[in-house]
Amino acid sequence: MKQVIRSLLILLSLLLMASCSDNTTVVNPNNGNDSNDNTNQETENPAPSTKVYGSNEIIEFSNGLSLQILETRTDMGVEYMEPEEGNEYFYIMIQFINNSEESESISSLMQFELKDDNGIEQEMAIFAEGVGSLDGTVLPGDKMTGEIAYELPIDVEGPLYLYFLPDLFSDPIKIKIK
Repeated sequence: MKQVIRSLLILLSLLLMASCSDNTTVVNPNNGNDSNDNTNQETENPAPSTKVYGSNEIIEFSNGLSLQILETRTDMGVEYMEPEEGNEYFYIMIQFINNSEESESISSLMQFELKDDNGIEQEMAIFAEGVGSLDGTVLPGDKMTGEIAYELPIDVEGPLYLYFLPDLFSDPIKIKIK
């Protein structure tokens, strides 16, 4: 049943994103501390392994959208919505700010992946009780803040990386979460 719901949500998100996508580029989030005159210069989206952002960085995109990881937390779920034995829910609180004059669509299922240091993708916990939502439209000048959840082994070790795909036609950015 989870697979059917996930497939339907992915299809719906894909259609929504295809109708709203544009060519997004990453803007250098450097605060002008570079001695070159090229600070804050737009560059094409880097390949996923080119730049690894820290979880506290504000990542700005040329379409006016910015993303920041606010915090992470874990829990064991609530009755009837618990992770499998030996697992826990891992939540990532993310904030988007839209500084453009265009609405931007966000889909947690289509635009986010969590992988461990070996590149193994972790399962998104669709029915976990997170705060807020990262699915919908961010209006011009507005914010969207919410959590996405993944089901991870309790004893997971090593770094975790969150991948965000700004649009269907770009490479994902990589953020070290843990």
